[in-house]
Amino acid sequence: MNRDAVIPAHATPSPARRVRRRWALWTLGILTCVVLSCGIAVSLGLRTPKWYRVPHIDESQRQQVRNNLLSAEQAMTEFLRAGQTFVYQLHQDDLNRWLTMRREIYPLADEFTPPEWSEPFVRFDTGRITVAGRFRHESWSAVASIDLNVEFKGGDIVLTAGTVRSGMLPIPVGLFGLPLDQPIDRRAEKTWPGSPPIRGDLANGVHVGARAWWKNGGLEYEVTNVWVTPGVLKFEIQPLGSHFGQAERDQD
Repeated sequence: MNRDAVIPAHATPSPARRVRRRWALWTLGILTCVVLSCGIAVSLGLRTPKWYRVPHIDESQRQQVRNNLLSAEQAMTEFLRAGQTFVYQLHQDDLNRWLTMRREIYPLADEFTPPEWSEPFVRFDTGRITVAGRFRHESWSAVASIDLNVEFKGGDIVLTAGTVRSGMLPIPVGLFGLPLDQPIDRRAEKTWPGSPPIRGDLANGVHVGARAWWKNGGLEYEVTNVWVTPGVLKFEIQPLGSHFGQAERDQD
């Protein structure tokens, strides 16, 4: 072999070619990361969370659900009539079964939600209520949810928006058209018979008044504390006597 042979110029990359090759590899790597990130984001955004399990209620079980709701209402009435402070527990599983049968229990329920939303589901966790539903748009759908932090502050129940998600992915608030800073101002008894006043906005806190009255028996009450535990929402309630008697006293 001739050790003095000349190596062709094209056999050794020039500095400019090495720079171009390096930039090409970096660009390919960045594009790969972007594509993978987008794919992961879409997958997480469309994936149904494991906790989102809208109950399916067979025809043979529907009367049992109705009876369960009537029993819960009757228990509230009896506690109020007893006249002593008590803790009322609302169970997540019961509430979700009632929501599934909302059209039979309250036929006007769907008038309060846009047609794009369906299959409502509520989850109770420590200090937090998660409200979820399926959002449908043209050929795709996703489970969207919002966390509501729950406090009892200044004599009110205060609900403040936390994380908003599509599937398992945190998302910008505006993506599903959720105006969290839109003010709410509902006077007492304007939301449902006996309802408390509701004011504020979800971004800064919706204040639900603690004092209201129960339509079954016309009994007034005041919530003195509220807390959320896994699967159960609890209210500490002080009965205040007959609402109609109070109305007569207010007129005197």
